[in-house]
Amino acid sequence: MTRLAYADDDWIVWLTFERVPGTERNVAPSYVRTYRLQRVGESTTRSVLRTRGTRTHDVVTVLPDGTIGVAYWSTLVWARPDGSDPVEHTREMDVPLVFEGKRFHVARGYPAGLFVQESAYSNARPVLFVPLEGTQLDWAKHKQVTTEPVRVTQHPAACLDGDLACAGGSVFDLETERRVELGIGEHNAVRALGAGLAASFRSVVRISDLATVDLPYWHQPFAIRHGVVYSARPTHRVGGGAEGSVKVFASSGTSGGDPTLVAEVRAVGVRTPYAHLDRGQVVSYGPVTITWNRLGIWLFDGNVWTHHDWLEMPPK
Repeated sequence: MTRLAYADDDWIVWLTFERVPGTERNVAPSYVRTYRLQRVGESTTRSVLRTRGTRTHDVVTVLPDGTIGVAYWSTLVWARPDGSDPVEHTREMDVPLVFEGKRFHVARGYPAGLFVQESAYSNARPVLFVPLEGTQLDWAKHKQVTTEPVRVTQHPAACLDGDLACAGGSVFDLETERRVELGIGEHNAVRALGAGLAASFRSVVRISDLATVDLPYWHQPFAIRHGVVYSARPTHRVGGGAEGSVKVFASSGTSGGDPTLVAEVRAVGVRTPYAHLDRGQVVSYGPVTITWNRLGIWLFDGNVWTHHDWLEMPPK
């Protein structure tokens, strides 16, 4: 079994699962997991990290030199092999995410730093941004992005665009420390940030003056490029095994208007919940996967990948 574990503008990480014989009937079967790294634009991959056991470590970022960072709840592991063989994970490699005596987990990662949140059983905690200096978290320079706590029990959508960090409905300038509250509602969250725009489930807000453009119901924004907001809309048919579809739409982030259909894939077993953005630039709806980088958007229907270029300007 292989799945797309992470993507950004420069790197792709594939995760391969091999079930350990004899654990098939266990409540939690054991797997050998191999993380393979691919540079965007190249066809070759290389094995970076291998883990064994019942737990999957989530890829949170890839540094410019190809070092991958993976996390399991409140621990972080870095791996960059010198040779052709992957690094074998050991417990000694686990770095606890602890600051001022509190344990944290990664909400979303970027090469420049990690969005983290205190690991707690209560309903909500603030989201912090902690810069990375190589593989070291610079806790002394951390910034609190959200003014209000965000629910721990859900993935708090978090985005970084240059110096702008966003989580929940708060946009925080890491350089000037200016914060803007978008007013998008307690149970809403920004999913895409770019070109001075922030897109949530329901609307697109221009950060400079809070001018707002509504989005159609059930559209799920995932990227903003050249002032164009891209969103996915999954649909499925009632009945087991029925074919569903995932459509990708493009719309202007400032002028409104009906979104333009730019791509569609069909597959059996499409799922329609709101997809989390917890694998970098990857979203999945059952067998359908969408990923994107500076070269455009790729869609996978379970068998074939198709590529679509970014639009150069918003559709009219």
